[in-house]
Amino acid sequence: MANFFPYNVDELIGWFRNYVTVATANMATLKLSQEEIDALTANLTALEIAQTKVISNKAIVKQSVEQRNNTKKLCITDIRDTAKVIQANKNIPSDLIEALGLPKHDTTPSHEVPNQPTKLQVEGLDVGINLLDWDKNNNKPHTQYIIEAKYLADEKFMVIDTVTATRYQHNGQKAGVAVYYRITPRRGRLVGIPSETVGIYTV
Repeated sequence: MANFFPYNVDELIGWFRNYVTVATANMATLKLSQEEIDALTANLTALEIAQTKVISNKAIVKQSVEQRNNTKKLCITDIRDTAKVIQANKNIPSDLIEALGLPKHDTTPSHEVPNQPTKLQVEGLDVGINLLDWDKNNNKPHTQYIIEAKYLADEKFMVIDTVTATRYQHNGQKAGVAVYYRITPRRGRLVGIPSETVGIYTV
């Protein structure tokens, strides 16, 4: 049987509240007992309390996510700043660089133009984050990938970051805004062909 009441919780609460009010005022005509009215009232109250708790918890979760993301940004900034200084110092042994989890000094730079990255995929999350993933297409280790983005189809691409991984998390995106991405490979002074452009609407 099709529902004759709203499915949305807030709308259902309003509908149910009216239902209980009318039923209470017309108990005799509707042949409802006080026990039945009390049961309806108790369920309505329980639903209102549960919905209030859900709304409160959503606000707490949103605040926690924002706080975590801000803290993550600070960590990433610290990591990038210190890593740049460390990697710029050619006197630091490569094994120590590697122990830190950083790309080792490239002592044998390639003279080959890096391959075009392929299979670029972009996934938008509902917390203002776009996740990028691509295939290195047989590029050698420590090849750099320049992440570029633009917000209008006719704009010029701007550099967002440069990484050696094949995944990237682009934070701080606004809902409903189209973003276009491409990945350009670089090894030393040699720059390869950019990947195909992939667009997405941030949710």
